[in-house]
Amino acid sequence: MPLRITQNSMNRTQLAGLNGSLSRLQNTQEQLTSGKKLNRPSDDPVGTVSAMRLRGEQRQLEQFGENISDGLSRLRTADDTLTQLSPQLNRIRQLVIAGANDTNGPTERSAYAKEITQIKQGMLQLANSQYAGRPVFAGTANVGNAFAPDGSYQGNAEPMWRVVSDAPDGAGLMNVSIPGSDFGGILSAGGAIDQVIAALESDPSPSVALNAALP
Repeated sequence: MPLRITQNSMNRTQLAGLNGSLSRLQNTQEQLTSGKKLNRPSDDPVGTVSAMRLRGEQRQLEQFGENISDGLSRLRTADDTLTQLSPQLNRIRQLVIAGANDTNGPTERSAYAKEITQIKQGMLQLANSQYAGRPVFAGTANVGNAFAPDGSYQGNAEPMWRVVSDAPDGAGLMNVSIPGSDFGGILSAGGAIDQVIAALESDPSPSVALNAALP
C-alpha cells in the first residue's frame, strides 16, 4: 500500500522544524546576552561537568596566587626590618670599640652606654614589626609582640606554612616564618647588648669584657 503524505503531516513536520529553529535561536540569544555558553546544566551535561572542574581549578590557582603574595609580603617585611637593624648593630660595634679604648674615661663610656641603650630600644621596636596585624618574628605564637620590653622572646620557632601548589609530599608548602630566636638572644635581658652596657657603666677597665662581646 503506497504511503500518502497528507497536508497535515507536512504542516506538522514544518512546524516541528520551525520550533526547533526557534529554540536554537533562543539559546543563541541567551548565550549572547549572558556571555555564557552554558546557562543551565541541561544545556550540556558533559560540558557542565568540564566547566565546573575548570572553575574549581581556577579558584585553586587564584588561592595559590594569594598565598604566594601573602607569603612574599610577609618575608619582605621581615627582610626590610633586618635591613634596618644592620646599621644599628654596626653603630653598637663602633661604640664598643671606642669604649674598649683606654684613652676614653668613665664620662665617655657612660655616654656610649646611654646611646647603646637607646639603640636597643629602637631595635626592639623594629623586632616587634607586624604584618597583617601580627608580629613578624613571633612564629605562630598568639602574642601582641615578639619581644617583651625587657627583650625576652615571647614567640616560638614553629613553621608558618602557605600552600602554594598542589605538589605532593609537602613540596607545595612554603614556610614564611622567621622566628625571633634567630636574633641569637642579643636583645634579651642580660644578653650581649646588656652586658656591653653594664661593662661601660660599671667596669673601670672594660676592654676585656667589651672585646669579648664583639662578634
